[in-house]
Amino acid sequence: MNRTDNPSVLPALACLLVLFSGCAMVGPNFTKPAAPDMVRYTEGDQPATASGHDKSQTFNKNQEVQADWWKLFHSTALNDLIEAGLKNNPSVAAAEAALNNALESTNAQRSNLMIPAVNAQVGETRQRLSPEAFGFPGNPNTFSLTNASVDVSYTLDFFGANRRQLESMEAQVAAERYLLQAARVTLTANIVTTAIREAALREQLRASDAVERLESKTLSILETREKLGAISQTEVQLQRATLAQTRATIP
Repeated sequence: MNRTDNPSVLPALACLLVLFSGCAMVGPNFTKPAAPDMVRYTEGDQPATASGHDKSQTFNKNQEVQADWWKLFHSTALNDLIEAGLKNNPSVAAAEAALNNALESTNAQRSNLMIPAVNAQVGETRQRLSPEAFGFPGNPNTFSLTNASVDVSYTLDFFGANRRQLESMEAQVAAERYLLQAARVTLTANIVTTAIREAALREQLRASDAVERLESKTLSILETREKLGAISQTEVQLQRATLAQTRATIP
């Protein structure tokens, strides 16, 4: 009797089919989460315009920002600072190394799991055959014997474990790429912020020096007038106190 005609075998076969169909892929399929429903990073709306040094500035929140956004300042010195920082920063170098490592590991694993392995061999040997070994008279003959073989192997992925592993490694590559971008953005933002703050401090120091020179001249004039009896000693002392306060703010 044929086994497939046995009623007790049919339920077992059905269970096996259901099991294999349910395990076609290991693990659930990845579903990209929805982005947060946000239109801005601040609590309230920002003003449409802001007054600048020479003219007002207009904010366009829908405009794409270029990758090298610091070049919009049109400062060669700032560009040189950022270029040197990106080349010599250890955090950026570590992020680049991590990304390269993830890429190489993923490519190597993809080759091992998804691409058939082919191994070809060719060998040649010299053979010497004597008819006397088979009981026949004659002189020995020398000839070349060439052997060629090709081996092809492939890892079967019935349940999708290999594909899931590659998906995980590709996700790691994407994560390392975003970490590298974050390191670069953080570094460039810190350099620009520090450069602007330094420029502001330099301007503040230059203004303080100018004020100190003017107050020194004013004190000299008041001292001359005090000697001539035009003003009292109190006005001179007040000017000296003002000059001392100004000098205290200068590093």
